[in-house]
Formats: sequence, C-alpha cells, structure tokens
Amino acid sequence: MAKPKNKPIPPDSFELLGLRIQKIISAPAAQKRKTAVICKEADECLEDWKRLLEEIAETEHVLVRREDDCAARISWDLPANI
Repeated sequence: MAKPKNKPIPPDSFELLGLRIQKIISAPAAQKRKTAVICKEADECLEDWKRLLEEIAETEHVLVRREDDCAARISWDLPANI
C-alpha cells in the first residue's frame, strides 16, 4: 500500500503578512536608508497587523513609529560591532 504524501501546510494570514513586510524591509532602498514605511493592506487582519508591529518593536535596535492605524515607519540602527 502506498503511503500518503505529506502536503505542505500553506502559510496562515500572519505568515503571509510577515513575508510581505520582510520583502519591503529587505529592499535595497530600505536597507540603504535603514528605514521603511509599511502599510496594512485592506484584506489583512487587523489583529495580525497589531501582532506584527508588537513583535517588530520587541527587536533590539529597531524603532516602530505608528503613523496611523494602518501604517508604521520601521527604523533600525545596528551597532558597528554586529
């Protein structure tokens, strides 16, 4: 009898949001300026958005400035010894 194949689990809404924001922050222009403005898309969950901003804000050397309920400016400045 053949074994059933394990299907990969599709990413949930929080993971999809994180991937989208990661692309914005990783963009060469954002890396050069050490800042990025991120905005919540209309179809994204507000709870996911709030959680993401909280998790980013917990990161050392990262500053999150909320511009409104659906936008934030992420800035970072890593020490020279990292």
